[in-house]
Amino acid sequence: MIAGKQVLTHAEWHTRLQQFFSPLAAKVRIYCVPDNFTRYIETDLQPSFKPAQTVQHRLSADELISYTSLVHTLESAEEDFGGREDEPISATPLPPKMEPGLWSASFKGGKQAGSFIHNLLEHMMEDPGFYLNSLDPQSPWEQTCAHWGYAQDSAYLRAWLQKCLNQRLPIIQESLGQVAPFATEMPFNFTTQISVPALDQWCKNHIWPEHSRNTLPSRQIRGMLKGVIDLVFTSANQYWVLDYKSNFLGHDEADYDFNSLQQTVLQHRYELQISLYMLALHRLLKLRLGEHYQPIRQLGGAILYFLRGVDAPSCGVIQVPLNIASLEQLDQLLGKSI
Repeated sequence: MIAGKQVLTHAEWHTRLQQFFSPLAAKVRIYCVPDNFTRYIETDLQPSFKPAQTVQHRLSADELISYTSLVHTLESAEEDFGGREDEPISATPLPPKMEPGLWSASFKGGKQAGSFIHNLLEHMMEDPGFYLNSLDPQSPWEQTCAHWGYAQDSAYLRAWLQKCLNQRLPIIQESLGQVAPFATEMPFNFTTQISVPALDQWCKNHIWPEHSRNTLPSRQIRGMLKGVIDLVFTSANQYWVLDYKSNFLGHDEADYDFNSLQQTVLQHRYELQISLYMLALHRLLKLRLGEHYQPIRQLGGAILYFLRGVDAPSCGVIQVPLNIASLEQLDQLLGKSI
């Protein structure tokens, strides 16, 4: 507009711009950039990346290890695990549908039901519009519920899970609807070889050491440790991991107080599960942020969210106590590659 397709010198640009802005001479001043001024020059250079590592060892099915495979022989574990294979089916009969307050306890448990809830929450965190217009049979919400076989439960499921996302959680003083999701359903894996008793002892030494818990089966693991983190989010400039639990713990608010939640965590060894998730996040941040990573300042914590307790004073959430020193010990424990 000012120079057309002409190539102008600095002095010519200065003259042209002065002429162009002359009506605003009292408000606009034109300066020439000194010759020694640092300028951005675009180049074709690309960052140099190290070549990807290749896997020299072919893993068998026995060498793919998850939290579930670590605990599946515990006496307290059920033959069929609940949601996402980490939530046992409760033998307690569930009540019929009730008015808000305890109706979240009425949704039946089981592996499929838990996986379905996780699927809904994943969509809700990624796209708040997913659960809007849910009365429309063609809406994503209704179609998802119908696909999983829960079309008749769609209305109260929407109300319950909306409350779970809108509830202000006491640990972070924000709701999940307010935080910034970093990743949903984030998979991780790393190779390791370790004795399970050593891993078990680490848990007993660092997480609620004053409380007893079931002992993990004695075995050696050598292979790929894998998992999927339900939610990684940021709050107050810190990174947090959160795992949803759909376990039914009882009909009363007291069934979801700190002591009850802690007992459930230790009974099913969820403290090990969330510790592995926290380590995966710790390793990821070290890799992504490099020398800028300050774990004491940037690493928040690990939360288990028992969704059926959203109406209780605890909101169904409990933080598993993990500090940087204990995480580093776990990192060294699992750090030996195969």
